Amino acid sequence: MANVYEVVTNRLIEKLESGVIPWRQPWKNTSRGAYLPCNFATGRSYHGINTIMLLSSGFPTRQWMTYKQAQSLGGQVRKGERGTPVVFWQFGEEAETKKKTAWSKNFTVFNLDQIDGIQPEIPFDVPAFDAIAEAQTIVDGYLSAASHPRLLHGGSSACYSQSSDTVHMPDGAQFSKRELYYDTLFHELGHSTAHPSRLKRDLSGKFGTPAYSQEELTAEFTAAFLLAESGISSDDTDAHNAAYLASWLKVLKGDSRIAVFAAQRAQKAADYILGRTVAQLEEVAA
Repeated sequence: MANVYEVVTNRLIEKLESGVIPWRQPWKNTSRGAYLPCNFATGRSYHGINTIMLLSSGFPTRQWMTYKQAQSLGGQVRKGERGTPVVFWQFGEEAETKKKTAWSKNFTVFNLDQIDGIQPEIPFDVPAFDAIAEAQTIVDGYLSAASHPRLLHGGSSACYSQSSDTVHMPDGAQFSKRELYYDTLFHELGHSTAHPSRLKRDLSGKFGTPAYSQEELTAEFTAAFLLAESGISSDDTDAHNAAYLASWLKVLKGDSRIAVFAAQRAQKAADYILGRTVAQLEEVAA
């Protein structure tokens, strides 16, 4: 009899082969600068080449600030973090000739994900989140293990930062359904198993590369497996998982066999999060 991982893998592969709805973000953005880069301290959006530079930096969080701004807000740029240059242009005219002139000032800014001590803003009262007990038990168990990431809530991005070993999540109440909150959280926890102190997967691949795509497939299968372990299964989560997988398989030329290989890696990630020992895994396989 097929185990739960095989059942989920076959179900998602079937959806991939039959066509899936476009992937959509399952939570509402709430904080300033949710889509385009902005300065966290002033709320002003960046423009022109600065927008391109900041969007291509690889950080999912759209909020930035200078070193001094971070300090003034009670934050601290983490040691070893490298800033991103931006250019601020000023325009005027010469007093005598009235000739139009322009000059620039260069600044270095840091992403909110590079700074400790500052929480993203939630500009409204967040209602209580009704946790799913089975799923929350998995989360709590992993976060109490000997090696685990930090989990921080707030803002409008979901991501895992290996440099700080931190999972960032929007608040649960921002999600349209609580199942999609755990779907997203399990995905990011899947990434966290790649840390050198855990399963030691390589996270150095750049956005859009095969290595990056394969890691995204692994994390998404991990999420699907953990949802199944929690007893969570719905058209919403299945469609979300399959569509996200399809978006990365497109980069990898649509070969569904690659998804099977990613599922194999995800099995190890899910088992790690569940805290299963080698003996327990052998018992399950028997």
